[in-house]
Amino acid sequence: MRRSVVKNSLKAAVLLCALLLPALLWGLGERPVHKIQEVRIAETAREMFASGDWLVPRYNGELRLQKPPLPYWLTAVSYRLAGVDATATRLPAVLFAFFSALLFWNTLSRAGGIAFAANGILVLIVSYIGLRYFRSGEADAVLLFFVSCACLLGFSLRDGHGGAQRRSLFALALGLGFLSKGPAALAIPLLALVASAWIDRLAGHRPPATRSVFANYLGIPGLVLLFCAAFGWYAWILWKMPDAAQHFLGRQVDETFVSGTHAKPLWWYLAHWFEFFA
Repeated sequence: MRRSVVKNSLKAAVLLCALLLPALLWGLGERPVHKIQEVRIAETAREMFASGDWLVPRYNGELRLQKPPLPYWLTAVSYRLAGVDATATRLPAVLFAFFSALLFWNTLSRAGGIAFAANGILVLIVSYIGLRYFRSGEADAVLLFFVSCACLLGFSLRDGHGGAQRRSLFALALGLGFLSKGPAALAIPLLALVASAWIDRLAGHRPPATRSVFANYLGIPGLVLLFCAAFGWYAWILWKMPDAAQHFLGRQVDETFVSGTHAKPLWWYLAHWFEFFA
């Protein structure tokens, strides 16, 4: 019986891949790259690929440290493998959307079976986040994958499953998520874990606490791994380019909150915090 279930699940996963990848890839390069978020990643990655300097991102020749470098690296690798065009610009988002689908398939099929998992993947792909970001050369599909990994691993650790290896994967997911789009990758999983703990407390659920919170989720090795993954590149930049600190902080704050494309009134941030957290 168990072998039959595994065989059916494998067949369904293969069918999922056969349907999902062509749907994500079809006509990927037909739309021009014109959204400012896409343009910034595409041009920074193109200059990185053309110059051969993969450590110091530049946009129109200017130092660009406002955003973490992982999307630039992924897009530059895509350019090296597939050439510089709109399809290659969006290919990392497609691949990480596919990885997210496989991640959810593995989790949901274990929890509720094949039909449950298939419906969950369908909801993911046709959701606002899926339609908006899974075929766009932006950082959000990458962020979603690492946030999802961190949340699933964190819930597993909360329930007492897994040891040092799972704590290391949790730390790595947090760190690479930060390297893809900054603090949201830390805030969302940690807030989700805090919220779930609060709900458990209200419901009267008290899982046995055999370890401290820090030891249960990270530990010293996990904390080191998190800091290396999330902040190692920033430490290297500040060591090699000490004057970049003022440039980075000043440009980031200005672009996000004052004069840049993200500058919005306070109510806008509150509404979108709920939207993206949901």
